[in-house]
Amino acid sequence: SKPELAIRVGFAGVRNNFNPDLPGLRENLVSVLEQIADTVRSYHREHNELFDSRKPTRLVFVCSLSAGADLFAAALAVQHGFELQIVLANPQEKFAASNFVHPEDRGTFEQLLRDKATTAVLELDGSSNETQTYDAAGTVLVGHSDVFLAIWDQSYNELPGGTADSVKKAVASGVPVV
Repeated sequence: SKPELAIRVGFAGVRNNFNPDLPGLRENLVSVLEQIADTVRSYHREHNELFDSRKPTRLVFVCSLSAGADLFAAALAVQHGFELQIVLANPQEKFAASNFVHPEDRGTFEQLLRDKATTAVLELDGSSNETQTYDAAGTVLVGHSDVFLAIWDQSYNELPGGTADSVKKAVASGVPVV
């Protein structure tokens, strides 16, 4: 049998000072997601002899669902036909308790966890210190990405597992970064 075609789009984004109303942000992110989807679907059509024609192209969005840009981008990806795979640095309750100050963010987090588009949730056990746990989650995130997207203010706080660190890991691994 022939394999299905899937693309895994990894994502990391800023948590603090994230402004979802930044002019053009939503439109640009949707445009990038649509370009990726269109390119992969076109490749599937052009090379249909290589893939199982009974299965559609899988569009997979992989992120940690942290407050800020992650929640924003994951919700957009699901709205645009991507399945969601989540990498949590800690078990769900601990992750939620340490990540969400605003009740609406926690509500979005819980909604996305339950959404039919969510096909996998990987919870790290959080047994290491916080820095090591987030570093491990960032490594898993990049390792499960064919292309990596980031909403990043280009500041680097030297913390392993943050957005900047994940971008650096993706670049070092040869994963294309947008």
